[in-house]
Amino acid sequence: MNLRRPLLPALVAVIVLSRACLLAQDAAPVAPAPELTLEQCVARALARNFDLEIQRFSPQIAKDAIDVARDGFQPVVTVSTSVGGSHDAATNLSPAFDTTDRGTRVGVSQNLYTGTALSVSSQLNRTRIDPSLPSTLNPAYNADVTLSVRQQLLKGFGTSVNRAGVNRARLGLSRANLDLKTQALTVIRSTEGAYYDVVFTREQLEVRKFTLTLAERLYDESKTRRQTGVATDLDVLTGEVGVANARRGVLLAEQAVRDSEQNLLALIGQFELDAPLGTMRFADVDSATPVFASSFNLAKLSQPDYLSAQFGVEQAKLDVKVAKDSARPDLSVIFRFPTRGVRLATRPGFANRSRF
Repeated sequence: MNLRRPLLPALVAVIVLSRACLLAQDAAPVAPAPELTLEQCVARALARNFDLEIQRFSPQIAKDAIDVARDGFQPVVTVSTSVGGSHDAATNLSPAFDTTDRGTRVGVSQNLYTGTALSVSSQLNRTRIDPSLPSTLNPAYNADVTLSVRQQLLKGFGTSVNRAGVNRARLGLSRANLDLKTQALTVIRSTEGAYYDVVFTREQLEVRKFTLTLAERLYDESKTRRQTGVATDLDVLTGEVGVANARRGVLLAEQAVRDSEQNLLALIGQFELDAPLGTMRFADVDSATPVFASSFNLAKLSQPDYLSAQFGVEQAKLDVKVAKDSARPDLSVIFRFPTRGVRLATRPGFANRSRF
């Protein structure tokens, strides 16, 4: 008995059935991705944009610049001390002795916005001779207190010039905040454009597919009409060219969809360039038509670039004022009130006082 003939049809049936199962699995519908709204895209872009992340440091830097500008008008405290000594060898007239000098100076100075420089300093010196000589004070203390006032009369006079650095730094802080807002608006505008570009290219792809369907239907009708003798070969060739052009349009539309999706993912996905995008749609427009005059005025009042340029003009005016002040001659008046005293070794307090 020959069993090869019955087995051959069964084997072919099994192969065909397995092939059909594979095709059915490939053709199984894929669950669509969730809808991706414009608000979600904007939120992701603002959270993941590198340029915006860098721009966020500018306000803090500008705020620190204000503290730096104020630093020149803060009180400055100085403390210094010194120790010295000398040895005098013995001679025929005097024995050998050592001299030790100790000095300490404390001072406070501050520049005012009016162009005035104030300073107060005090110094205390102590001199000791060992062994003590009968003709000298031992130990001897020498102290002085000095109050100094210096007022600029031409260059650096007035609060407008001296406050220019602080005011310029404050304007810089305002500009930094506006520049940050500008960068955020730029990211939002780019995201909105990329989002609606994806929606448009997808809709355009559907139009191209519909055009291809119509071209194929027209081509089939041309072939049918030629068989019945109503159309010519030229009509069939024209329908075939239309199908080819429609297929080319579909390919270009598919490429445009891929390009627009990659542009959107570059803004909202950072490193997620292969992530699938969900369904997207145009927003319903139900607002009134904007008026040019009111829209233009509103744009000037709320446009960060325009406001930042205005602050830049104010900064330039301050720079001009400082430059003019630098060209003035340096003329100042100085008042000093020193007080000096020497303490005797045998009496407390200051025995000899002198005032200059």
